[in-house]
Amino acid sequence: MKLNARDVERYLKDPGATVGALVYGPDAGHVSERAHKLAGTIVDDLSDPFRVCALNESDVKSDGARLFDEASALSFSGGRRLLRLRINGDGLGKLLGEYVSEVDEGRLAPNCFLVIEAGDLGPRSSVRKQFEGAKQFAALPCYADDQRAIQNLVEGMLGEQGWRVPPDVLQYLVDHLGGDRQMTRQELTKLCLFLGRSADDNAVRLEDVQEAIGDTSALTIDGLLDAVASGDVARVDRELVKCYDSGQTSVGLLRAASNHFMRLAKVAALAQNGEATERAIGKLRPPVHFSRRRSFEAQLRLWRLGVLHQAIDLLVTSEALCKRSGAPDAAICSDALIRLSSRARAQRAARK
Repeated sequence: MKLNARDVERYLKDPGATVGALVYGPDAGHVSERAHKLAGTIVDDLSDPFRVCALNESDVKSDGARLFDEASALSFSGGRRLLRLRINGDGLGKLLGEYVSEVDEGRLAPNCFLVIEAGDLGPRSSVRKQFEGAKQFAALPCYADDQRAIQNLVEGMLGEQGWRVPPDVLQYLVDHLGGDRQMTRQELTKLCLFLGRSADDNAVRLEDVQEAIGDTSALTIDGLLDAVASGDVARVDRELVKCYDSGQTSVGLLRAASNHFMRLAKVAALAQNGEATERAIGKLRPPVHFSRRRSFEAQLRLWRLGVLHQAIDLLVTSEALCKRSGAPDAAICSDALIRLSSRARAQRAARK
């Protein structure tokens, strides 16, 4: 059974009559979080050795019968058992296909619920296809968080600690936390510890957020964004390597680039309507950091408003391709960013 985004949260609370689920995607933190949440609906105490069995890929590869044996085993303490399995790709495709078929066709009635955690599986993945096409199993995709998901996470975690998040602070956090769920949670936990006891009005202050987490995600990608928008093509590849080494995803980088070009477009639109450029830049929230202001102004001189809109369209389309096409996401991301950087370089050369 293939689940779309709007059905996933409902399924995590109630998996219904299904007997297993594949949780997969490029965001390892998101995969882990959803798998943990789903597991908690089956067994209250995930450390209970009588009801929970955790396996990895090598365990099953070395003993193919173990998956079936564990699925058929009864719980000594009563209640439904939970079987957790972590895989890296399609290495167990044949074995998992046999298991899914045995269950779906009624030849095996498992005494457990199977939760599989996997990485990024493309549309042609045999494991993904088997779970999407099964009657008694589900496939749950986990992609990098979009802005709405990050907003919900920020408001939820800080709200639990009694904090109110003003709009400018919320936007700053959305722009700087990135798309990795695990890293976002870590940064928000650090922020809560930094804030300590609530202020009189329980409002999080922007200066506190900037001091606590700074530009955690942005520090690794500001160089890339500036290289793209200023036409420094040679630098784009080097900055991409740094970003990937720091844990950034292609989807997250494309979304950050979209946000950057949307900020450029906002200023360009205000300037086109007669607003002084310096004043227009000053209206951006979060504000442009003083260390990047000169570069931001130089980028504005290279991009007309209409071309900025075309750039945003390319970035949004590329992000969608990373999620749906099955093509190498790093290649899609690199192609889009280098195309934009080349366009800026050509404009810069024309101005000389």
